[in-house]
Amino acid sequence: MKNMIPPLLLLFLFISVLLEALTVSVTGDNVDAYLPVNSIAVNCGSLGNSSVANRSSPPVHNRIPHDTARLSRSGFVYSFRVTMGPKFVRLHFFPSDYLNFGHANSFFSVKAAGYTHLRNFSTLLFSDHTCFTSFCKESCCTIVADRILNVTFAFTPDNPDACAFVNGIEVISKVLRFCDVTKCKTS
Repeated sequence: MKNMIPPLLLLFLFISVLLEALTVSVTGDNVDAYLPVNSIAVNCGSLGNSSVANRSSPPVHNRIPHDTARLSRSGFVYSFRVTMGPKFVRLHFFPSDYLNFGHANSFFSVKAAGYTHLRNFSTLLFSDHTCFTSFCKESCCTIVADRILNVTFAFTPDNPDACAFVNGIEVISKVLRFCDVTKCKTS
């Protein structure tokens, strides 16, 4: 009876071995197993295009990725042609007063791929609460059939001065490369 291993020690050893196996599978040969198929970046208020890392994007200005904005009191839609599968959507916001649009009235919702990503969102309240002068809101969605991702911005109808705006949008998807799939199956 004196040679019995306490249950907590066994649990610790089991978890240690499990974590070691996870570390090997993440840091082994499959580190670069994922390759972005869609990598889109849009400066929503820009009048022209530029290229950063093979994506349409503005130059960085004072650490704010997009200091111009697309604004509307009637809502708007961005449509992206993408591959099927999961998508990572990042919305960039730089709350500021723009011509004829005060950021205090930015109450809007954002929908993409049938999901509501933001509802009655206020960039002013979020910025004041977090003390961030610019920030991103991120979400995921899945494109099933039509290969078009519509990102819809709609103002909050209860407020007659409400407006919707966004400074930048990124859409990124990842898939497992074929060569990595076959390597995994044969290994």
